Amino acid sequence: MFAAAGGQVSFQNFDEQRGAGELRMDARPDPAALAEALRIGFEQLALQQIYLDLDPAEMGALRVYEETGFRQGSAGEQNVVRLRLNEQQWRAASGRGPRIVLMQPQFLPWLGYLELIHRADVFVFLDDFQFVRRSWGQRNRLFVVRGQVGMITLPVSHEDDQEATFLDISEAETTVWRRKFLNLLNQNYRGAPQGEAVLTLVREWLAGHYRNLAELEIAFIEKIAAYLDLRAHFRRSSTLGTAGLRRSRRLQAILERLGAGTYVSAHGSFPYMKADGVFPLANLPTYFQNHVPREYPQRGADVFVPRLSCLDALANLPTEQVRIKLRGTEWWQNWAEREAAESNTPVHS
Repeated sequence: MFAAAGGQVSFQNFDEQRGAGELRMDARPDPAALAEALRIGFEQLALQQIYLDLDPAEMGALRVYEETGFRQGSAGEQNVVRLRLNEQQWRAASGRGPRIVLMQPQFLPWLGYLELIHRADVFVFLDDFQFVRRSWGQRNRLFVVRGQVGMITLPVSHEDDQEATFLDISEAETTVWRRKFLNLLNQNYRGAPQGEAVLTLVREWLAGHYRNLAELEIAFIEKIAAYLDLRAHFRRSSTLGTAGLRRSRRLQAILERLGAGTYVSAHGSFPYMKADGVFPLANLPTYFQNHVPREYPQRGADVFVPRLSCLDALANLPTEQVRIKLRGTEWWQNWAEREAAESNTPVHS
């Protein structure tokens, strides 16, 4: 709840399955206050649909709501008019460009990575950015024996070049590691509720031929996104003509090239973004993920083990539950809030 234009505004009655929430305003809507409430609902609470119930006696306020994109939907409770607004309608009505996420490819990524895809209108793989050996671009965590987690590492051909990108690195020991990896999944996940479906996905992925690490990892991520019906439009930085710029300047160029209306970033990107002095960008709101893993039943585990590869959740849960569990960020911090969190300074909004 927050104060706006002399009244209280709140979101209630959240529906996780549909990503919906009810907006309540205890005073006649002021256009500025309503605009701020919708920004918070869609950007920081990550709602996909907002609805409100309007008393017929207050129909004079209908025009204000309709100007922000609200439309009358199915009937609500008796003697109320239910108005609905989804995120796409709001972005169109407010003239906002797409929500953009920029991330390097990852090897068997965790649910937090999938949450960023879920938030994106356009998700850009930074495929021609620097590859870091023994990073999440090369390895991830899974159960390797019953109840025991281990690191799965992808063997790569790596020239002694600190500037090598995901396009310059290739998979090594292809036949051997693919066979070993499939055997490991078969032994540890075949008996899970969705284990067979996951094994089928992985087999299809590993049946392909990939020229470099970028192709290998992006193919897997896109396959998982399709399986979960995550509808971001995927792009690759190597196709956007921004080579030659460094770090934050290049991110800025990509965002401008794509006409971004919102930039959503991983939690750990803030320190270098601040150090570079490029962000925050004028007229481009930036929000940061703060993913807290949500528990789910794990076959063979007595205690929940968080931050594993998404394959663990995919093997243990039906797709609709994975889509809920991947949403681990309750509040997407804006730049000022993220900056205050770094310095332990409270922010009042």
